[in-house]
Amino acid sequence: RCQLRNLGSIMPTKYSLLSNARIALIPANGLGDGLIQMTLAYHLTKTGYHVTFFHDFLNEMKSWFPTVDIQPISPSTSLIPSLRDFDHVIFLDHHKADEMASSLTHSFVLPKDSIDPKISMLENIVNLGKNIFDIEMTKENGMTIPPGLILKKYNKRILIHPTSTDAVKNFPAKNFLSLAKKLKQDNLEPIFIL
Repeated sequence: RCQLRNLGSIMPTKYSLLSNARIALIPANGLGDGLIQMTLAYHLTKTGYHVTFFHDFLNEMKSWFPTVDIQPISPSTSLIPSLRDFDHVIFLDHHKADEMASSLTHSFVLPKDSIDPKISMLENIVNLGKNIFDIEMTKENGMTIPPGLILKKYNKRILIHPTSTDAVKNFPAKNFLSLAKKLKQDNLEPIFIL
């Protein structure tokens, strides 16, 4: 098992993937984290790897990501037998790695302290792909509007997802209510997604 620690944005250590490998990618639980970490899954797939992305929220949105196989992860411990069938298991969430990686011999774990706090999580994921897995990366995550849906059909609608899995990241509720009030004053339609 490979663990990288305290590497910041430089990340000098390479992790070699077998060509045409089957890769299980285990991201963080949150919707926002999943969308950001899907960037790595998308680019690994574009590079020729067969990626399965295990995420409960994005499993509900799999039609939006046609190039990546998305599967649910709950409950995580029941996944261990099926993860053994992958050539590589990449953990982007150290909590899930603590639960599962010790049972696997072919896993890559990116601990929390290897993320550079001076840059965005998306930039950290792009750097991970480029510097560790040696693949071409952009900030694109492969999200595609499914057939039958119309872009900007409700062009005044603004969706607000005010929570995260980490309470420290949450803005106070009054800030979101203030934002919604301002959006309404601008003739927009704010909708909260919880």
